[in-house]
Amino acid sequence: MDAPTVALEALGFTPTEAEVYVLLVQRPASTGYRVAQELGKAAAGVYKALDSLSRKGAVVVDQANTKAYRAIPASEMIGQLERRQREERETARSALARLETVADDTRIYQLQTFDQVLERARGMLDRAEGMAVVDLFPKVVDLIRPDVERAAKRGVRVWAKLYAPAPLDVFEVVVTPEAERLLDIWTASWLNVVIDAREHLLSLLDVERSGVHHATWSGSRYLSILYHSGITAELQMDAYATAILAGESGPAMRKLHDRLRAGLSKPSPLGVAELLANLPPT
Repeated sequence: MDAPTVALEALGFTPTEAEVYVLLVQRPASTGYRVAQELGKAAAGVYKALDSLSRKGAVVVDQANTKAYRAIPASEMIGQLERRQREERETARSALARLETVADDTRIYQLQTFDQVLERARGMLDRAEGMAVVDLFPKVVDLIRPDVERAAKRGVRVWAKLYAPAPLDVFEVVVTPEAERLLDIWTASWLNVVIDAREHLLSLLDVERSGVHHATWSGSRYLSILYHSGITAELQMDAYATAILAGESGPAMRKLHDRLRAGLSKPSPLGVAELLANLPPT
């Protein structure tokens, strides 16, 4: 099977439709009978494929006594598919948005694919209301940079723990002084996200191969609070260690401490209040 037919099948064409389209690109103005002969396929199957391609807008038909078919240029055909897919996605988004949101789920779920992990991270950042904490190895920063910065522009206090300097326009960025040691130990990339201490995503990714070594997500408020506390505690320690190594004075250290504590505690993450509100009264 050649590359053009494989590419067309990936776009949703059947194998016969893909072969017919490719042949018509190479031999325009062919009749259905000639196409069937060239491909060595039954005429009925070829005519069925031609009808389908015509409905998809991939071929045009000369309505003379002997119908002749011509493939439209690939750029036009792909443009039609993209527009149709956009319309279908918007229709689906509108319909699914009307579904009732289920109650909070405290289970822990395994995510299986690279794209699933990225989309969950992006969705979480879109849902963030007050605070988001991200823990990102260098190879994953660019994958979700637009989503992280979009959340920050909405007013979400985004705290980023990084392992190499990166131009990330968020509330606070801390590059851990332990970066070289950690990057030497870990051959896969961390992508960890906690939003509002409500939900968390922990993942270990093979970016080059779009693979997943480990990925879990949970909407458990309690677990999310713990991971939020853990990552923000590391952020503070990394900031203090960097300041100490730079020889900062006592007053400067106190100013750094006050700024970090204020940014992390005022206001408290939404998940903390929600969990406390659901605990039995004392």
